Amino acid sequence: MHDMTSLAPPRTGADAAPPAPDGGPRVSFLIGGTVCLVVAAGEEGPGDGAECVGHLELHARRYRVLAVPAEPPAPCLLDLLTPRELEIALLVASGQDCKSAARQLRISFHTVRVHMGRIYCKLGLHKQTELASLISSRLGTQVPPGGG
Repeated sequence: MHDMTSLAPPRTGADAAPPAPDGGPRVSFLIGGTVCLVVAAGEEGPGDGAECVGHLELHARRYRVLAVPAEPPAPCLLDLLTPRELEIALLVASGQDCKSAARQLRISFHTVRVHMGRIYCKLGLHKQTELASLISSRLGTQVPPGGG
């Protein structure tokens, strides 16, 4: 643990920091990829495994700096798709209709329609524009016209 000031024990009573108005941390910040919270020395931190990584004294009030475990990233919905479904989704999201996608992939129109139904169901979507928006946001780029 790193102490940012002295090694004096945490203060309590009148010289302790007043509680935050909403009962939460006074401030949060990101340093080296770690989310840190600053709470008054006498306050409890979040109960989800936060570790005290330092102390801070400011205007005669003591604070603790807590490192909060990072939340795992939200899974990408596109990971739910099979490779073939993703291939078809990219083509359709780029503006191709099912018949064009079927011709390009050398499969039947009906097969593309079945895949599209499964894609929409897995992703909770209803329209081609929603699919294009999801793919664009997840891949960080616009889907090129014609699928590539």
